[in-house]
This record gives sequence, structure tokens and C-alpha cells, in this order.
Amino acid sequence: MVLSIKEISRILNKNGLAFITIMAPSDSRLKNSKLISKNTFSGTNKIKDHSGITFSYLTKSQAEKLFQKYFEIIHIGYQEFYFDDTAKTSHLLIIVKRNKS
Repeated sequence: MVLSIKEISRILNKNGLAFITIMAPSDSRLKNSKLISKNTFSGTNKIKDHSGITFSYLTKSQAEKLFQKYFEIIHIGYQEFYFDDTAKTSHLLIIVKRNKS
């Protein structure tokens, strides 16, 4: 994840804004996934849209700590919604500004 954040910082113009979404720990897809390393999972065939896909999540405090190294954090919000009665999708919504060289 750090490499992705560094790349966003590298390609974003100075004072440019980025809107980033990252899975939050309350996302129901984590329950049906295989833990492969800290905060990183592999989707199983029980999850149609993430089967075989590697994905990670961050808590709000982890996101703050990670993004403040490379950006000015404008806002970190939270969103959740349901596809049906059992599939809760949860994401951190992060707005950052590149002002560090």
C-alpha cells in the first residue's frame, strides 16, 4: 500500500487533490476472506466481486498516520451501504492535497 501512496504523491501536481477510497475494517467481505498478512486478505469464492483478488483495509488512525507522511489530509470520512441484507460495504473516503516536495 505504501508504494501505491508514494506513486499517487509522485504523479499528483503540487497542490493537486486526490480522492481515495480504502476498505474499512467493518466491511462484511472481510469475514469471507482469507487473511494473508496484516490487514491484507484474499477473496474467496464466497465473495462474487472479490473472488481471487487481494485487498487491504485501513482503520482511520492507520490512514491518518500513513497519508500524513506524503500529503496534507483535507478530510477522512466513512461510508457504508448494503447490497442486500447481508453484504455491508464499508470504506474510508480520503481527500488529500500534495503540498510536500
